[in-house]
Parts: sequence; structure tokens; C-alpha cells
Amino acid sequence: YVLGSTIQGSEDAIDRAQRSPVRYYQRPDADHLEYDPTRTSLSGGSAFFSIQKIGGEHWRFSTGVHTRSPGFEVNDLGYQRDADSFVNWVWVGYRQTTPQGPLRSWNLNVNGFQAWNLGWDGTGRGGNVNGSVQFKNFWNAYGGVNRELGGYSGRTLRGGPLFKGESSTNFWSGFGSDSRKAVRFNLSTWGNVRSESDSWNVGLSPSLRFRPSGRATLSVGSHLGWNENDYQWVGRMGADKDEYVFARIEQRTVGVLFRMDYAFSPTLSLQLYAEPFVSAGKYSDFKAVANPVADAYADRFRALDTRYEGDDVVVDADGDGVSDRFGRPDFNFKQFRSNTVLRWEYLPGSALFLVWSQGRNDSVSDGSFSYGRDVRDLFGAPAENVFMVKLSYWMSR
Repeated sequence: YVLGSTIQGSEDAIDRAQRSPVRYYQRPDADHLEYDPTRTSLSGGSAFFSIQKIGGEHWRFSTGVHTRSPGFEVNDLGYQRDADSFVNWVWVGYRQTTPQGPLRSWNLNVNGFQAWNLGWDGTGRGGNVNGSVQFKNFWNAYGGVNRELGGYSGRTLRGGPLFKGESSTNFWSGFGSDSRKAVRFNLSTWGNVRSESDSWNVGLSPSLRFRPSGRATLSVGSHLGWNENDYQWVGRMGADKDEYVFARIEQRTVGVLFRMDYAFSPTLSLQLYAEPFVSAGKYSDFKAVANPVADAYADRFRALDTRYEGDDVVVDADGDGVSDRFGRPDFNFKQFRSNTVLRWEYLPGSALFLVWSQGRNDSVSDGSFSYGRDVRDLFGAPAENVFMVKLSYWMSR
């Protein structure tokens, strides 16, 4: 059993502007906080406490709490997802590492959590079940499903009041063939369904790796994404910028990844990487927030009369008879990145690198998606080529 505590930590990156502690203080309904625009610094703390069982033949478990005060800020040192939070969780897992029938090993996990801000508004609760298995032929598979019951979000309105989020169901799964073989295939899938707003997203990522010899490895993969979100953020509008405008977005994303590694000799190798990427999104059904904490999803928004004038969208966000005009948010973004690296270890510990990097970008305010057309437009865009040379020499032998 392990009993421990820490006072500081960091998590995966999200947009810094959305995770800034200042936004927690600016939130107009944050009764437990006081916003002082004259302050030049913030102070706060973070604490983590857990009890875990991490040994033994089969069973594992963990439970604990994690909290961050609103003024806790370590983004200059790393990445911090959020603050003003108190989270309690429990996890139970079962592992079987002794081969049974067609299986080499398998595991099953059950998780649950509850979360609040430090004003004790419930920000989320839910749980998931997930597991993985490896077969005797060294193929593997995994999958899971997560159900969240929604809660109050302090980030949805970008510094505005709390917004009541909806319940959602998430899933993920995948499988892979024997990694020891010359040819290996992997497939990963994931998705999210939010029935109240008729929103969903689905992702698919297949990949194939081929090793024709001990010198060479070739791989190709892709990631495909479909996203329909009924409340995609558009911006703050109105005379006092106190109207929060959202829209429904239909987005399609495709990326294709190529890699090649070839060793001419133990001291001379070549690596190639290339990835074209296309994502297009079209906005419709513009709406403003009416009651952000209404029980029914339909009551949280009011529809906006919308008209298009050239590349602009025109709405009357606050109903004062004065139109708000903004650029059409539809987009079609394309990007290509590639790197070629030749490495020569001319002396033990000393190496010469020759690098060629090429990048292309293209974007238009058009939400239509056509992969063939978009890739042709991408490779018709001007290229930025960068050539680099790096030489290292080990002076002490």
C-alpha cells in the first residue's frame, strides 16, 4: 500500500488563454472569489492525496483527492489544465498475467469520479469501464466506455458565468497485430455522443508498418475525424460584449502520415517523414446564450436571425436593433510538413546531420471538404524549404 501527498503538479496542454487563473476571478457569478484588476500577481496552492494498492497478483485499487486553488498558476514551468477544482476519484482494477486458453494476459478496470470548484458547484461526475487483452499469437486489443453526467463549466463561456454542460458518452477501442512480424497492422477508434444537443464525434486511425529487412522500416497511417458540435464557440458580441454567441459546426479532418527509416550501414542512416493534413468546418444555426444554467438544453440558447453579406455574417446578438458583423468562421485549412534527415557517425560519438524540412500552408474561408481537391490546392501552395547542417564532435575519448 502507498500513502503519499504532493503540493504541486502539471497536466496536458490546452489553450493558455482558456486556462489562465484570471478567468476564474473574472467570472461574474464566482461568489467565492474577488476580482482585483490592480493585482500584478496571484498566489495559490495545489494538493494531492491518494491511497493505492499497486502490488499483488491480481487486484489493484486507488482512491484519493486532488485540489487546486483558483490562484494556483504554474504554466511558466509546465502545463496546467485548470485550477479552482476539487476532484475525488476511485479506481479498481483486476489483472491476469498467467496464460489462460487463447489469452496470454488481460485486465479490466472500473473508475468513478466527482468534481467541484471551490465554490462547491458540481463540475462533473461519471465513470468508465475499460480493459485490454493480449492473445497467445501476440495480437492485442483494448476498449472502454465512459459516461459523464455533466456539470457546471467555468470555461465554456470564456470568462462568463457558469454554463451547464450536458451528459455525454465516450468510447474507444483498437487492436494490433504481432509487433514481432515483418508486417504489423493497428487500428484505433474513438468517439463521443451528446444526445441533448445532437452532437457527436468519431475518429479512426489505421496504420501499417512494414520491415522488409533489418535495415529498413516503412510505415503509413492516417487519422480520420468527423465532428458535429451544436455549441461551437464563435465569440462575444453585443454593445457591451456580454452576449455569448455559438453555432453548430460540421467538421471533417483527414491526415496521412508516411515514415521511412533506412540504415545503409551501422554509421549511416536516412529518415523520412511526411504528413499532409486537411480540416474543413462549416458553421450554421447561430445562437446566443439565453440562460446558461437552464435545466433543458433548448432553454440555454436563443436562435439568432442570421444573414450573409459577402464574407460576413450579420446578426443582432443583443436584440437592440444594431447588427453585429463578423467574418464568416467557415474554414478549410491545409498543411504539409516533411523532414528528411541523413545521419553519419563519422567517428564514434561524433555525427554529421543533414536536414531538409519542407512546409506548406493554405487556408480559405470555405467549409466545404473534398480531399482530392484540397490536397491538390495544398501542393500548389508556395513551399517553405529549410536546410540545416549540424556537426558534433566528441572531444574526450
